[in-house]
Amino acid sequence: MRGIGLSLLLMAAGIGIFLYGGTLPGSDGNAEYLIIAGAALVPIGLVALIIAIRARRRQAYQEAVSDTDAIARWRVYRSDMEAFEAVDAARSGRLWSLKNALSLPSRVPPEGFPVVVGEKTLLVGDKFYDLGLAHFGKPGEVSWHEGHPGFIEVSCELETTKAPLIVVLRIPVPASARQEAARGFAHLQAQVKPHDRERLHARFGNHFEAASQSDDSPHRLQRRRPYVLGAVALFCLVMLAIIFLPRLL
Repeated sequence: MRGIGLSLLLMAAGIGIFLYGGTLPGSDGNAEYLIIAGAALVPIGLVALIIAIRARRRQAYQEAVSDTDAIARWRVYRSDMEAFEAVDAARSGRLWSLKNALSLPSRVPPEGFPVVVGEKTLLVGDKFYDLGLAHFGKPGEVSWHEGHPGFIEVSCELETTKAPLIVVLRIPVPASARQEAARGFAHLQAQVKPHDRERLHARFGNHFEAASQSDDSPHRLQRRRPYVLGAVALFCLVMLAIIFLPRLL
């Protein structure tokens, strides 16, 4: 935090010096130097701030990886990830809203990658979410799915300026990690408030209908989507033709 504070102080000093130099009369020989110095300090402070934030995030990541007080921790190995990718892709193919929002490692090292569920944080692979589930929105549903590997699926509601969106996280759970993951699942599930669950299910009924299917066949909305997109594209082409064709004739 000290590095971040010093960077902000440097930027504030640069802005102050720049403004002070601008208030001096043009005849004052120091005015130009103060303006130049102030203008230079601001980007220097900004660069220092970015470096300090990245350093703080790296430190927070390392602290989370080695946190002995974490709720649950397990590792996902290459063989687990290969099997999970197939499960993840099939589940995402049911409906576009079931796409996994987690950024999972594309290459899994021999020692696997960590999953750490903290009190208020979540770490998956090389990504650390210091706000936990709140990073993705308001948690509305957390479910456990058996398989090889199994997975924890979290559905969050993300408020936007236009309309709320549903965001899904799927965390792989190898067979060797069932006990640890069960503790993590219970902790994540406890973060869901009953009225948030009811609202999410009411708003995104089709999503949960697709999520609860007995197989991975595309949901009816997923099957209908290419035709809808094609109709929209055709409508746009017709409108463009109506607008511009008379001008070309």
